[in-house]
Amino acid sequence: MQPSVMIPVNQLIVNPEYKDLFPPLADPDFDDLCRSVAEVGILCHLIVERTGDRYTILSGHHRYEAAIRAKYGEVPCSIATTLEEKIAALFDNVHRRHLSPHDQERLRQCEAEWKRKVLQSLIPELQGLIPYLPGEIKLTLAAASPERQRAYLTELQQRLTAHSSSGAPVAPAAEQSSLIHDLRQQLQEKQLQIQSLNNQITALQQTLKQAKSLATTLTSKQKATNATVDQAVQSRFQTELEDFRQRLEDLSKQLQAAHKDKETLEEQLQQERNRIKAMEAEVKAAALQQQQAVDRFQDSLRHSPGPELLSNGLDCASQILATLAVYAKTITTWSPGTPDQAAKSLRKVEQQLGLVQEAVSAASHRGRDAHPLGNGTPTLSVVGDGASKLNTGRPRERGKSLEG
Repeated sequence: MQPSVMIPVNQLIVNPEYKDLFPPLADPDFDDLCRSVAEVGILCHLIVERTGDRYTILSGHHRYEAAIRAKYGEVPCSIATTLEEKIAALFDNVHRRHLSPHDQERLRQCEAEWKRKVLQSLIPELQGLIPYLPGEIKLTLAAASPERQRAYLTELQQRLTAHSSSGAPVAPAAEQSSLIHDLRQQLQEKQLQIQSLNNQITALQQTLKQAKSLATTLTSKQKATNATVDQAVQSRFQTELEDFRQRLEDLSKQLQAAHKDKETLEEQLQQERNRIKAMEAEVKAAALQQQQAVDRFQDSLRHSPGPELLSNGLDCASQILATLAVYAKTITTWSPGTPDQAAKSLRKVEQQLGLVQEAVSAASHRGRDAHPLGNGTPTLSVVGDGASKLNTGRPRERGKSLEG
């Protein structure tokens, strides 16, 4: 919602379809409202939407009529810009007025029907995604053209495919949330800039209109009196008029640039939201694989002592290290002392892995010609498989081996 502004009453228009959504106030209540507006003014701003060079009232029809009766020249208004704000404004009286339960339920159903009709503007490919899209994104997409909706869907599919095939990690959720907060702030600043430019353009248009009116008056007087207007005055007037035109053109260009910047910020905001969703899916998948490995190891503790226990334990350790590798790649900021502590822990892990590897190698040499035991217990060759899985799942620096 843009900041409140004072709008002339003659620039406000009433849409009968919006006005008829709610039952009219009773005469005593409307008289009280008119008396309050005349004595203390309009305390609760009207909510409007821009319609060309005028404004359509979304909420506040009775306050508007009371202002006309009080002969107000202008009234305070808040301008709704997004589709979500406009729908919310239309049904604002559901919460503001003392309506009967029947009327409240009727208006809620009407609001739901309005949103349903709006969402019918989505292309078929996006209709199936409605349950998974946030409300603001659904309504924003529904207000866009079909070509824009398909472009959004294509970009989303390409990004998800690229992320899935590359396996590239995403940034931590806290860092992504901070970036989204910054983008929202930039978006709000851009909206304020656009509103300021619109106000300047409106003021210049009024000045230009007055200048044209003055030019017409001067021409009429010149014809009526057959007088010759001083050429210097005419030249100065034409110069000022041209200056106004140039300023209006410059502001229009700035407004177009601001709209483009706003669209870019909105696209960046959506991209970061998509990245966060992808990160959450990756973390869930890694946690599931890790839990499965831990479950197999715990099952071995209860039922399969010996080489199979070691093999499952190594498999569990391998999966844990693989999960840690995923988290390590997403860390972009380290607190003081944390890298040294991590390196120290890593050296301890490498020492223990070395001891396990020595034991496995020795057992493999001793049991190379051995056969399975009579009770079905596997030989230590199974442990070698677990060690291989551990080496495969260990995170290491690029270009270095496990021992390095």
